[in-house]
Amino acid sequence: MGHICLEFEYLDKSLYDFMKERQFKHLQVKEIRPIIQQLANALDHLKRAQMIHADVKLENIMLINHQQQPYRVKVSDFSLAHDVSVTKQNSNVKNHPYQSPEILLGAPYNEAIDMWSVGCVMAFLYIGAQLYPGRNEYETIKYITETQGQFPEDLLASGKKTIDFFQRENKTSTWKLKVGSVFLV
Repeated sequence: MGHICLEFEYLDKSLYDFMKERQFKHLQVKEIRPIIQQLANALDHLKRAQMIHADVKLENIMLINHQQQPYRVKVSDFSLAHDVSVTKQNSNVKNHPYQSPEILLGAPYNEAIDMWSVGCVMAFLYIGAQLYPGRNEYETIKYITETQGQFPEDLLASGKKTIDFFQRENKTSTWKLKVGSVFLV
């Protein structure tokens, strides 16, 4: 009939759905390794194209015909992807458990935010739970600082939202995480 049709390969299910079906039972390292290698390859292609995905998470990583090709994946949902040259501070990305400190604090960022997210995905696959399971940005920042230590001074100083989460100590002029009861929104 003269219609133009686009044909795409069949995408089986997201990694989130796959993990949910397994009752979030962790994967073995030999199962995680090929997934991470494919994600790293995808991010390398994006970096060469000077693009940032900005929304790498389990829901946006799709298994391709898992029965015949176990752990073959593709990155999906490029709705927040953008050119490296047009990065914006104070992003409105809402996937707290996968957000890098730069995004959480509204600081300048680059394609490294995608690698942070891949690390969070890898941890989820290995432990079967979120590495930073905050219900909001404050809780996510709290988990990160508790496990990784204080953010670097230059990152805190450059963040437009730093003062929402941290306050300066009078005597030392170092940053201290604010008490969390204010942030239960």
